[in-house]
Amino acid sequence: MPSLANLVRQVHYTIFRRTSTFVLTAIVLAYPFERAFNVATEQYFRQVNKG
Repeated sequence: MPSLANLVRQVHYTIFRRTSTFVLTAIVLAYPFERAFNVATEQYFRQVNKG
């Protein structure tokens, strides 16, 4: 089983080592994060404001 240090090292070398890869990853993950956040907050507010 890989340790946390190995996981962090792998993520660092895969994503964060090059600025271009980091920026591309941020751009690609921005849409799913925004969508999930909007769906969750919309559901929360509908539940709270339900008559």
